[in-house]
Order: sequence, then structure tokens, then C-alpha cells
Amino acid sequence: MLFDPDYYVASRPFNVNMNDVSLSDALKMIAFETKTFWRPVTSNSIFVAVDTVNKRRELEQQIVKTFYLPNLSSLGAFQDVVNSLRAILQIDRVQQIYEENTIIVRGTPEQMALAQKLIDDVNNEAKKKAGQYRLEFKINELMAEKKLNSRAYVLLLEPHQVGKLRIGTRVPITTTEKDKTIQFQYVDLGKNIDSQVISEGEHSVGLHISVEFSGLALSERTIPKSTSQVSHGTPTVQQLRMDTNATVEPGKPTIVGTLDDPVSNRTFQIEVTATRLNGSNGNK
Repeated sequence: MLFDPDYYVASRPFNVNMNDVSLSDALKMIAFETKTFWRPVTSNSIFVAVDTVNKRRELEQQIVKTFYLPNLSSLGAFQDVVNSLRAILQIDRVQQIYEENTIIVRGTPEQMALAQKLIDDVNNEAKKKAGQYRLEFKINELMAEKKLNSRAYVLLLEPHQVGKLRIGTRVPITTTEKDKTIQFQYVDLGKNIDSQVISEGEHSVGLHISVEFSGLALSERTIPKSTSQVSHGTPTVQQLRMDTNATVEPGKPTIVGTLDDPVSNRTFQIEVTATRLNGSNGNK
């Protein structure tokens, strides 16, 4: 046992009787009675000092940990967690990064264990309240501002979860001919929609949206009669892509972007309606 030099200034005689207790529990009981604290130095040695704020700040082991709170929807709720860490757990060194929904904390291992439990409880409660979002994507196909057709697709997802929608076919394309054997590869063509709820407000929802349309640009001679047939030749794969962030009002259809096809002179209009579903019962 190693002792801090200041310990002897405050030392006093002390007697204790303990039966059937572990070494760790015995040290805790002695530290409580003598108003001291200890920390491990090596596998078989500890350092003992007087239990004061200055000595703990000087000698106690400190670790840094980052906590992620993905389901908090407001700055006020975020600040409440920070205040709880400081007031209840007496953790002074707390850095908050609201834009990334993270809190960086520095404290003792015991404080980190309590902070983890507190933040887990906050995350679980916030997740129950957050519920899900219903995102309806309507793809309007226009030519000269005249609507030709419209298709609707729906995603259900939780806040900060990435939802993916894949609609299309796998088209076989001839690549080479060797020894009279046709070799080909499959290409996924169609519509891909990825979306994520990245922020929430009382009257707004922040979305990250990625939309990609792909198809074959073939001449009439090379267009297969069905998707089960092989496409011969060297076709060109056309792609239209949009990647954007948008803030929409819940329940209100909002146009978040357009895609112009230079070959067909058609425009694809992307419209999104975000509906917040309450709790686990899925009600609006």
C-alpha cells in the first residue's frame, strides 16, 4: 500500500473487524470510515489519499467517453441530459455536440458507469416517444409540364434509421463471346430510394434523400422483347441521380427535387410526405 504524503497529516488510529468480505469490499468500508479513497497502481498495489475534491481531481483515474443520443428531438431535451450529468453525477467536464447528437464526457470509471445507465434510460424513453415515420414518395413523370403518370412508394422507418427501397429488374447483358459460348453479366436497373430522418422539430422534419433511376439506352434493334431475354450488343446504362437534404412540414406534400432526362426530354418530379407516427401503436 502506497500513501500520499498528505495522508499522515490527517491520519488517526482506526480499528475495524470484518468477516467474510472480499478485499474490494473491505477497502471500500475502510475508505468510508477513514474518509480516504484509493486507486490501483499495479496488479498488487494501491495508492491511498485523503478524500478531498482537490486530491480526487489530482489523483483519481479519468477516462473519456462519447455518448450518442439519436432519438432526442430538441435542444432542450439535449440540455436536460447535460444538466443531469453535471448536477446528479457531479461530472464537470461535459462537451455537447448537438448537431451530431453526441455528448463527450470525462470522469471516473464509476461516473462513466452511472452516466451510461442514465443515457441508456434517456435513449430508451426517447425511442418509445419518437415512434416511427411514414415517408411517402410520389414520382411524377412530366413532359412539357404535362403529367404523364405518377407512382407512389412508402417507407416506414425510425428516426436516424436509413430506409432503402429497391424497385427494378436484373437485366442480362452480353459481354463477350468465346468458343461460341455466350457470356453475360446481370445489371440491376430500376428505381433506388434511400432516406433518413436526420432532425426533428415541433413543426418540421429534416430528411436526407437519395434517389437514383437507371435504365438501358438501346436501339429498337437491340431492345429485348422481355426482361428475361438477353440484351446483345454494348448498350448504354443511363442514370439519373439526386442526393439532397430537405426540411419538410409533417403531413404536407413537398417537392424536394426534379430529375431531367436529356434523352426523352421528360422530367421526374420527386414529392415527399412525412407523417409522424406516435409511439409503438403506429397512430398518427
